[in-house]
Amino acid sequence: MNNMFKYIINYGNKSFDEKSVTEVDILIFSQIPYLDFNDIVINEKNGIKLSELWKKARSKNEKQTSIAQKNAFKLLDIISTKKRYKDLILKNYVYLLAEDTQFGAISIVVPNDLIYVAFEGTDSTIWGWKEDFKLSYIYPTESQRLAVKYLNSIIKLNGPKVVVCGHSKGGNLALVGAMNTNIIKKTRIKQIYSFDGPGLKDEEFKSINYKLVRSKLVNIIPNLSLVGVLLNQENVRVVKSSGIGILQHDVTTWQIEDDQLKPSTQDKLSKRLDECISNWLKKYNYKEREEIIEGVFSIFETANVKSFSDINNLEIVYKIIKSSRDMSDETREVILTAIKLLVTDFGADIINDGKKELQELHQNIENFFEKIGNNVK
Repeated sequence: MNNMFKYIINYGNKSFDEKSVTEVDILIFSQIPYLDFNDIVINEKNGIKLSELWKKARSKNEKQTSIAQKNAFKLLDIISTKKRYKDLILKNYVYLLAEDTQFGAISIVVPNDLIYVAFEGTDSTIWGWKEDFKLSYIYPTESQRLAVKYLNSIIKLNGPKVVVCGHSKGGNLALVGAMNTNIIKKTRIKQIYSFDGPGLKDEEFKSINYKLVRSKLVNIIPNLSLVGVLLNQENVRVVKSSGIGILQHDVTTWQIEDDQLKPSTQDKLSKRLDECISNWLKKYNYKEREEIIEGVFSIFETANVKSFSDINNLEIVYKIIKSSRDMSDETREVILTAIKLLVTDFGADIINDGKKELQELHQNIENFFEKIGNNVK
């Protein structure tokens, strides 16, 4: 399978002088801040070589549990010994975890090139997904404020230009951070990469700050995107993924042709979710959005959903469908369409049946469970 690991095999022994930085390299950089480098002394002036950092950080990252962290671990294990990556200079590592705030960032210096600032995204938990949805009614979030502060501290008017990147929520932080940097420092930003990251609320999407950087934004999503269709987006490039449902959010499933991400078209189901969310946003104000999102995630909590993988449990799917029956049509449409993206084809068929039953036989919902089977007690 041609993915970033195959790319590393093909080009890992070529220096950046021999082959300049590609989008695939930037995608790899975006995964680095998922790892834990706390308690490791990093010289803030000179930084530390990636190979040396990994010698110190490998053992403390062996037990990472999220998909993004596991993949980042595998990536660092490989690239830390490759000619292309082992002498990258990493510096200015920051991590903060507090109530309702998770923020991580790191600067990657490519010798004789640019500085690449990578922001950490959310993990595979439902609460990480909730953090993405909260962007629909909060701006700026604490993580977004920290991203602005971080970028303003990194960009030097007499220093090298900067490429800002991030995956998932990290893509949104890259964009918002760049939007709100000092207006002169904006000129030092060469490009902004958002890899399947959420977009912006209406006000920010129409703002002068966004207009000043929009030409620098490279917005990339997989063909069955769930996260990258949240909120306002434009100039979106779609790439091919081998993953099923939400697993397409995992960048190691993104397909690569030689040294480029493989182009694709957006799946109908992903487009449908995009439309559902747009309709939902038009109907509700910020306070209503907050109340609905809190209600939706309380349903997940009641159903004991802790990560995306839990939604492949059909009993949990039934519980979520049943619990959503008292919500508005727009909210239920978002929930059901999102779940179809999260589950297998078999599960999606069940949800289609469930949606029909909930719309036509609301008062007889128990018949729905009897018709499908006695899987929920």
